[in-house]
Amino acid sequence: AAVQHLGDAVALFRSLGDQQNLFSSLAARAIHSAPEVIETNYSALRTRDECLQDTAEARQLALQTNSLSGQAFVEIVTAQVLNSFGDMGSALAHLQEAQRLATSIDHQQWMVATYGGFGQVYLLLLAPALALPALEAGLAVAQTLGSGYWISSFTSYLAMGCLLTREMARAEGALKTISPWEHIPRTQQERRIAYAWAELALAQGKPQMALQITEQLLVSAPGEWRSQPIPHLLKLKGEALVMLSRLEEAEHAFE
Repeated sequence: AAVQHLGDAVALFRSLGDQQNLFSSLAARAIHSAPEVIETNYSALRTRDECLQDTAEARQLALQTNSLSGQAFVEIVTAQVLNSFGDMGSALAHLQEAQRLATSIDHQQWMVATYGGFGQVYLLLLAPALALPALEAGLAVAQTLGSGYWISSFTSYLAMGCLLTREMARAEGALKTISPWEHIPRTQQERRIAYAWAELALAQGKPQMALQITEQLLVSAPGEWRSQPIPHLLKLKGEALVMLSRLEEAEHAFE
């Protein structure tokens, strides 16, 4: 729904010749289309080329308006899109440029976002030694800003990094600072926290807890696309069912 509304905004701002709001809407549409930011939700199912077309136009408009903040935002979005489609090397290059721009104007929120971007890339590369310092630095700035959005986001990824290093107690302690595992999530960030709780439960050998969280996330996914699978959640469900020796159900979930 966000992607659809942003598409309407893009068309209207284009007709008005409003370049600043146009590039902002293009970048926002791209980021909400990126699969890696919606592990627990339905996807807008836009292609890599469609997303990068948005970011390319947004970058050109940001340059034309001499907006360094806008340029940093577009670089962050481009990195997120590339990371979502598996192009980690290019994603890192865009994050480095975003970090340079954000630092040059002391833009705290975009500096936080670049730390998050680096953390996500390194987690997907299974490199916790690189991911955790970036996530810890970003979380510290987010706490200084008092941003609930960023604090929740960083905490979920930090917990996932701790799972890679087998620091179960640290992961659990981090998640508890946001919400208990039984909490019913109401936002995308809370859904990501719940997803991390389910991954932790699996790692701790608690498949019933993991299954309960995952099934709740599946039935509560917002939107009208019930026929669309949510791969991250179905993988979790399948793994929990395997641990419970419910193999036929696990096979169905994996398929």
